[in-house]
Amino acid sequence: MQSTDSAAEERAANKWAEAETKALDPTEGMTAANTASVSRSDCADIISARDLQLKTKQGIVFSDVDLAIKEGSTHALVGPQGSGRTSLLLVLAGRMQYSGGELIVDGNRIKPGRSARIFGKLRAVQRISAIAGFRDIDDLDISTGVGEIVNERLGLISPLLHRAETWNAPRIQTIRALTIPRVDPQTWVRNLSAYEEFAMRITLALLDDPRILLVDNVDQLSNPEDQREAWEMLGRIQESGVTVVASTTNTETMPDWVDRTTTQRPYNQEEENYPIYNEDPNKVDEKETED
Repeated sequence: MQSTDSAAEERAANKWAEAETKALDPTEGMTAANTASVSRSDCADIISARDLQLKTKQGIVFSDVDLAIKEGSTHALVGPQGSGRTSLLLVLAGRMQYSGGELIVDGNRIKPGRSARIFGKLRAVQRISAIAGFRDIDDLDISTGVGEIVNERLGLISPLLHRAETWNAPRIQTIRALTIPRVDPQTWVRNLSAYEEFAMRITLALLDDPRILLVDNVDQLSNPEDQREAWEMLGRIQESGVTVVASTTNTETMPDWVDRTTTQRPYNQEEENYPIYNEDPNKVDEKETED
């Protein structure tokens, strides 16, 4: 008799395999992006926000953000540096609290401030979302092999008393086909190209089988061709059934089929001296260093 965990693993593998077939089958006569544009108009919003804002002691991070992100779509947050894109993604992923407005993720109404933790909604959002591309959060160990990192991550997320999946498991093969199809498991992280390292971080995020994938700074890839390839990869992931939300400052390499919301650098007219928060942790306000 098959165990409950084994049955769940098989269902997950079948889900990925079926999604990949739909996304990549050339007999469909449509690209993944075209297919998405036809189907997602009938989908409900998996993320909706109104007048969303985040203020800290250091200043305004973002404000007046309205979002309507369809389930199964790819959505870009486009804006200049300092417009709060990174923090906004973390809020949508349930990894950071916000201070005002309304936010609903997959039917979960997230309360602002500490009340979100009290009512348990952040945990619900964290369970269905995964993040990738965030500096100092999901950086890779360059002294480790690609296959070793994947197997280690699978061991950490595997249920107790259940044999963990490995690099060659059917579900993992399907994920790798979407992200790193040509990467050898013996390759050291230090030897990966910039694009391969970026794709590897996304691969690790997908191991959790999320419904929402949030990716920071597609344009951390300095090569425009790498950026275009990254967007195509995100399109394939979308076609597997995952909602993708990604940030960028560069729209020139972004496909037309990607939905987008523009973020602006915040300005508080009522409090002209209220500082604009700096998302870059390497830049420190001189006043903050004074004793």
